[in-house]
Amino acid sequence: MAEGFLIHIDGDGSCFCRSDESVLAAMMRTGRGAVPVGCRGGGCGVCRVRVVAGRFRLGKISRSHLSAAEQADGVALACRLYPQSDLAITCAEVPPRSANKSEGAISWP
Repeated sequence: MAEGFLIHIDGDGSCFCRSDESVLAAMMRTGRGAVPVGCRGGGCGVCRVRVVAGRFRLGKISRSHLSAAEQADGVALACRLYPQSDLAITCAEVPPRSANKSEGAISWP
């Protein structure tokens, strides 16, 4: 059985997240709605959060939506964020999309 951690979400309480589960999946499973939901695959950048405390690993992401500098500053995509300890996160601003990129479907839980 996978180890689990508590995710503290600024303005939206907390939820339990297994170490093999993305933070976004845990938030959706527990009804937390502070982080917008997009493609769920690391390709749209909609679910940007800032990790303010804790250890984590990131799965594969599109660098067009999260630069290495942003990642070093604690910004992550919740759909590819896997906790390695309890985490404290806040929503991060999603930069405006360029006019030449196709618009994807975005849902707000």
